[in-house]
Amino acid sequence: MKAKSISHCQGKGSLAHNNRKFRPKNVDTARIKDNVTFVKQSIKEAYEYCFDDAVKRYNEKQKRNDRKISTTYFKYAFDCDYKDTVITAADKRKSFYETLVQIGDMFDTNCKDFDNSINEIDCLTEYAVGFQKRNKNFYVFNLVLHLDEQTPHLHIDYIPVSHHKRGLDTQNGMAKALEEMGFGTGENAVNKWRLAERKVLEDLCRKRRIEVKPPEKGRGHSYTVDEYKEKEALKAEVAAVKVELAEVQSQLDRVYKDLDKAKDIRHEYDELRLKSNGLENLITHQKKELAVLEAREPAAIQRALEREKERVEREKQYEIEKKKQLKQEKKEAATPLFNFGKKKKKITAEKETVLTQEPEKRDYSKINQIIDFQGDVIDVSGMHLDEKKRYILHNERMMKLQEEKAKEAKLKGENPAPELQREVYQPVVYTHTKGGLKR
Repeated sequence: MKAKSISHCQGKGSLAHNNRKFRPKNVDTARIKDNVTFVKQSIKEAYEYCFDDAVKRYNEKQKRNDRKISTTYFKYAFDCDYKDTVITAADKRKSFYETLVQIGDMFDTNCKDFDNSINEIDCLTEYAVGFQKRNKNFYVFNLVLHLDEQTPHLHIDYIPVSHHKRGLDTQNGMAKALEEMGFGTGENAVNKWRLAERKVLEDLCRKRRIEVKPPEKGRGHSYTVDEYKEKEALKAEVAAVKVELAEVQSQLDRVYKDLDKAKDIRHEYDELRLKSNGLENLITHQKKELAVLEAREPAAIQRALEREKERVEREKQYEIEKKKQLKQEKKEAATPLFNFGKKKKKITAEKETVLTQEPEKRDYSKINQIIDFQGDVIDVSGMHLDEKKRYILHNERMMKLQEEKAKEAKLKGENPAPELQREVYQPVVYTHTKGGLKR
């Protein structure tokens, strides 16, 4: 029996291709119905099943809202919405991984010759059924056996699920998942896992008497088993180290990000503490001032009352003095008018007395007496008629002016108007006598 090759490698990871959402050119559409689907779940459902509870537990532990995960875990890890193709994050993690498993080639194991490839199909089927049980940290959400192409092969799509003590307790992490399954750490872990899976497939082939070729170097050259193991170990070790470094770098980036936030919070805290200290000092100072004021309050109130009492007393005394002054001024303003009235009354009485006497006994000098605007008694009997008239008119005008000034001063509360200067006349005076007029 001719030996057949085994292919156990990483696939591209296209769910649309695997589930025949489109028809590739190398597919025989008549045999699509022959394909076997072991597991078919959307990437969204797979991520919700694996990580939703972990996100919920993580958020419940956070005291700060800005530390909580407000989106789906897929968007949190890969910064995009769900996609049916492999997405690589900044830390080199992939949204899912695909392993492609094939026995033989199009020349020795062609799907068109079903009877000739039945053993290989059974072998791949048994391998697919046991894959999830062997790899507990690989969550298989899509597993298909294609029989509509040249050679039967498996597409196994899975999410590596790892568990952690810090951050989310459940994450997408290949290196940690391999470590938890017992393949150690570093890039060699991937190689150990691949060799282990290859051995499982080889054992299944031998069980069905399928001879397996040694691993090929490529382009017609072959490695020995030990050479292949060493080569694959080195490649796997390098890849694992890169993955590990990417995960460490991702964790460092998150730590630096948290550190920057912590610095900002520390700065805000320091500013608030300074403001708080300033307010505390101000409150302490105001309390001290209040205590001093409270201690001085009785004496201060007493002094204020005394000052107010003194002020009221001064205003009262000022009002009394002002009333006295106004009364005196009013009295002084009324005195000239009073004297004038008194003199006028006396002269009028004398005139009436003279007029009641007999003509030969009358004292005409009294009849010709008048009272001027200054209250003086003036005898005008000896004046010429024109001078007498002019003097009398002037005197009456000045008397009216004197009265108006006095009233105006009284209304304003001022001193009476000063006395007006009497016009000085030097008339020719004639005096009545029993013998007639004398000059």
